[in-house]
Amino acid sequence: MKNTHGFMSKSVIALALLGALPAAAGNATYPGALCTPISIAGSGTPTIYRSGRLLNLSSNAFEVVCPIQRNVTFPALTEDMTVTVNVVDGHGNDDICCVATVAQADGTPITDDDACTSGGLFDVPMPDNLSINLPSVFAGTNGYVSVRCRVPGTFPGAGGTTLSSVISSILVSE
Repeated sequence: MKNTHGFMSKSVIALALLGALPAAAGNATYPGALCTPISIAGSGTPTIYRSGRLLNLSSNAFEVVCPIQRNVTFPALTEDMTVTVNVVDGHGNDDICCVATVAQADGTPITDDDACTSGGLFDVPMPDNLSINLPSVFAGTNGYVSVRCRVPGTFPGAGGTTLSSVISSILVSE
């Protein structure tokens, strides 16, 4: 009887620990409107729509930083993360480029990766997904993940229209 009780106790402890683990393999989506402009002289200012999209309606490029939530709460765990930034590149010869970074609580970067659109002069602005894969790293519980994107300015389109670049959403998959 003692062996059964010991086994049951260990099982209860194991299940309790599993319940305390982070929601790994989960997805979270963030609107582009959460991104904050980085102050750079001569840069444009983002326009935020109620739909949650962030647009560049100015002729100058700008950079934004987008905080996203990590789902890791136990510091001994590592996570493999994919960040997908949904964008529309409206510029004919400049690309939207984003970099995702995992950092310690003090801002020290642990790992990062980047992706850019590959639009050409004659491409029609279409939604595009920039996929950034961050490898498994050891990060403390107070560490964070951020996405930084450079969004080009407006571009003259056919018939006198002006084309804008957009950050629609950020999907994080762990």
